[in-house]
Amino acid sequence: MIDPTENAFNSTEYFARVLNHQHRFIHETIAQIKELLRYKFHSESGAQDQIKTVRSLLLYLTHQLEYHFRTEEDHGIFPQILQQLPQHEKKVEAIFKEHPELLEEIGSISNFTELLYKNEEVSFASLVERFKHFEQRLTKHDEKETHLVLDIYNLDIGGN
Repeated sequence: MIDPTENAFNSTEYFARVLNHQHRFIHETIAQIKELLRYKFHSESGAQDQIKTVRSLLLYLTHQLEYHFRTEEDHGIFPQILQQLPQHEKKVEAIFKEHPELLEEIGSISNFTELLYKNEEVSFASLVERFKHFEQRLTKHDEKETHLVLDIYNLDIGGN
C-alpha cells in the first residue's frame, strides 16, 4: 500500500495516485460484499456463514474508509490546497463533512447484519437495499473528490 505520510505527498499527482490506489482496494471489498449479497443461502448454517462473512467484510471496509478519510484529512493535499486556493474551501468542507456520515451509515449496516445473524425481525432484502444505498452515496462522494482533485491538478499545470 502507498504510504500517505511520504514526503512526496505534497504533490497533487502523488496524492491522486494514493486516492486512486485506496479507491481500488475499497471497491474490491465492495465487490466482494455485493457478490455475497447477490443471493441468500437457504440452509440456516449457510446463511449464518454468509452473514458472518458479510459482517467481517463490512468491518474491513469500515477500517479501509477510516484510513482513507484520515489520509485525505490529515496527510492529503486538501489542507494545503485551502492555503493556496481558498476558493475550494466549501468543496473540501463538503467532502470532509460526508466522512463521518458515511462511516455512520456503514456502521449501521454492520449492526444490521448482527440483527440478521440473530434471526431478529429484519430481512436479507433490507440488508441488500441498505448496502446498495450506501454504495451509491460513496460513489457520489468519490466522484466529488475526483472532480476536485482534477480541478486542482488542472490549476497545478496552468489551467484555469
